[in-house]
Amino acid sequence: METASVSSEGHGPHPGPRVRECAALVVVWSSEEPARIGEIMLPDPELEPRAGWVFGRGDEGGVRLPLLRQRPGTNHATPPLTSSKISREQLRIRTGPAGSLMIENIGRRKLLLDGREVTRPVHVREGAVLELRGCLMLLVARRPIELPRFELPPELQPAFGCADDFGVVGESPPAWALRGRLWFAAQRDVHVLV
Repeated sequence: METASVSSEGHGPHPGPRVRECAALVVVWSSEEPARIGEIMLPDPELEPRAGWVFGRGDEGGVRLPLLRQRPGTNHATPPLTSSKISREQLRIRTGPAGSLMIENIGRRKLLLDGREVTRPVHVREGAVLELRGCLMLLVARRPIELPRFELPPELQPAFGCADDFGVVGESPPAWALRGRLWFAAQRDVHVLV
């Protein structure tokens, strides 16, 4: 019996070159707009405006950092937040040293960093959790500027935030890499240990 294995060491459909990454803000909870979970903000240091980006409700004023739905090969901007509990200009976001972000609360909703209220600009690193009290929770995570493009059958391309036909749920790079590896392995005419 022939056996193949699929590992995380680059075997699979897209071992290609390393992609550019940045510190991102990932929506992990939203009280009024739960469909936002999994959306991200990508403050690309190469595109940073002089005064940084603004994040909040609505789309007027300042250089806005949009929420994105990141899928393989595409970043789709979604409409602005609608919650009246979040200010039109709630956060100012700048890139910081060594992959950190500088976050300044400029709106009326209180900002918490890892459960503690912050009242002045703060550097945040990967793993930090930001909360606009009672409204929105964001996780700081490294994300590629764009997920590698690869072809998957329709049953492995679920609606955003939903499970695919095989029960895999997730929009993170590891979830998409797993889908790609499963599809790669499924094309083989051998027994596969994943």
